[in-house]
Amino acid sequence: DLDRLGLKGVRVIEDFPVQTFVYGYTRGGREEDEAKLNAFSQNASSGDGTPIFVDTSETEATQFDLDPAAVLLWLAVNIPETSDERSVRGDITLPELPADPSEADLKRARTAIQEFSDAEQWAFLLNHLDPVDQYGRFETSTDDTVEGQVTKYVFEMLHTLSHVLLKQASTISGFDRTNLSEFLFPRALSLVIYTNNREEFNIGGMTTMVEQQLDDLLGQARAHGNECM
Repeated sequence: DLDRLGLKGVRVIEDFPVQTFVYGYTRGGREEDEAKLNAFSQNASSGDGTPIFVDTSETEATQFDLDPAAVLLWLAVNIPETSDERSVRGDITLPELPADPSEADLKRARTAIQEFSDAEQWAFLLNHLDPVDQYGRFETSTDDTVEGQVTKYVFEMLHTLSHVLLKQASTISGFDRTNLSEFLFPRALSLVIYTNNREEFNIGGMTTMVEQQLDDLLGQARAHGNECM
């Protein structure tokens, strides 16, 4: 199931660290030009700085790692410029595919990509994945460059996949949908789904889900993935 879905591995993290920072409070509405952040007032204990309250907790999480070869095949299908040596960064190009590739075309391209070493696969990805800030904005590239398209495709694919897995995990792990959150690592082709509770203990829902019901989670994710809005 992992291979068929393009995943390289799934692991449980029993002590995923979460830190919450509180800078102050707001007045007004939620819109940018309506809200005003009021920092906590300085006092004798804070000295000359602005007090920031920090809460640190550990929670349970599940990390999903994507197979770079599967991602490269997907990029070759969706971004024709990845086969153009004049457009890509570095010496590696992806196989050229027709606009509507057949199964034979995909098999040929998959074989060619699998002949790349692990280092070569990651080199292509890291050469074309630019940083993405915490708001999902690409910091350096634009859509008219190969790196801009690769960054956009990979980030949106990870974001969509995290929502699909998060939605299905809420039906299996015993956690309510509002008690689950996500964290993306685009340049590592990885995502984490974690529980955002602040209890001093973990109930083990993530461990049980992965150890006993991983096939159900992956099957539901595959069945309902195309329904994600």
